[in-house]
Amino acid sequence: MNFGRKEVDQSYRFCRRMTRQSRSSFYPCFAVLPRAKRRAMDAIYAFMRHTDDIVDCETPLDHRRNALARWRDTVSASLCETTPLPC
Repeated sequence: MNFGRKEVDQSYRFCRRMTRQSRSSFYPCFAVLPRAKRRAMDAIYAFMRHTDDIVDCETPLDHRRNALARWRDTVSASLCETTPLPC
């Protein structure tokens, strides 16, 4: 799957908003990084934040397990589409 510059920039903006809205101390720390590193850290933070939110939500355990399994499948499928490694 190939994404254009517009889609990539939109994704980075989404990750930046997630980092900012979390009210974490990471947001101001990331601000001092050069742009490329800041964007990378925002993306990593957003990924981890979403994963943590799945686990921490106040729903029954089986719901969280299913949601985490779907997230894992989505991530795995995305990586298989973008890497030359066998999946």
